[in-house]
Amino acid sequence: MKRLKAIKNKKVAGFTLVELLMVIAVIIILTGIGLIIYTNVQRSTRDAKRKGDVKAIATAMETQFTTKGDYLTPLSGESFASGVVPAPAEGGNYLISYGEANKGFQVCAALENHPVGTACDTSVSTCFCVVSLQETYIAVAPTPTASPTITPTSSPTSTPTGTPTASPTSSPTPSPTSTPSSVTKFAGSAANTTGYGITIWANVGNIFTEDGVPAVAGIGSHGIVYTNYLDATNFGFNIPAGATITGITVEIKKESHYTTTPIVINDDKVLILKGGVMGTVNKAEAANWSTSGLAYSTYGGVSDLWGISWTPADINSSTFGVRLTAKATLAFAWVDAVRITVYYTN
Repeated sequence: MKRLKAIKNKKVAGFTLVELLMVIAVIIILTGIGLIIYTNVQRSTRDAKRKGDVKAIATAMETQFTTKGDYLTPLSGESFASGVVPAPAEGGNYLISYGEANKGFQVCAALENHPVGTACDTSVSTCFCVVSLQETYIAVAPTPTASPTITPTSSPTSTPTGTPTASPTSSPTPSPTSTPSSVTKFAGSAANTTGYGITIWANVGNIFTEDGVPAVAGIGSHGIVYTNYLDATNFGFNIPAGATITGITVEIKKESHYTTTPIVINDDKVLILKGGVMGTVNKAEAANWSTSGLAYSTYGGVSDLWGISWTPADINSSTFGVRLTAKATLAFAWVDAVRITVYYTN
């Protein structure tokens, strides 16, 4: 009985409040250190992707120069193993700048510690840039701003007599114009829109990438037949708010597909879409569609605005895009991809 009572009165040792607080403090410190390490690893990983993307873009542009003789043709997904032009994970595009007289290029990515709103070039330590190899890149000089002229004051002098001599006037020196930046994007949305033509476009979602699997319109044999509208929109542009739009190029990869005899298919309408409303300038080309495989046709250009004034918000809108209709007597109209390049100056 006495032994049982002794056991009941024995106190069980435990952690004191100070000890618990010390353990909690150690856990908090270790958690903070782990979070810092994890964050730094993420930042390093993102920077590594940016550097790899910039190198891949530069390599693709060098290959393009070798095959086409210039760096100006917009890059497409065909130039990359992934099938798409690399872009930053946070959105937008890597900056490609062309040199004086459109000679050479510089492609840059802003790294994690780059100040927001600061320009990127090879002289900035927080940017990663690659310049062209086959042509020397010389940055376009900024348009100079004239300094105010201070008229000196002097004591009055007597007016000389005689024939006045005309003061020579200097010819104004034209300011250099900046080379526009360009961004190329593939369509992100597509639709067969009725109200025109009778032949529908099937599998319209196939125009988002160049994979040889097209959207198809089967055109019948009752005279010349027109397709419905094929609308390509939602290109995902992110043009800076203060930019000036200077031109728009549309590229459509298409083919007149047939079974035994080549059949002629032609453009009927190629119209730009602004806010979902089609423009009035028809860029349809007279040339027949390719019958020997999918091939791009190009509409517009670096200084072609399609008869419309544009703001960055118009271009960035999901309703910006292009509308196509085709005509033929008997064939399958194939469209594999639709991409748009927008040119702008800051």
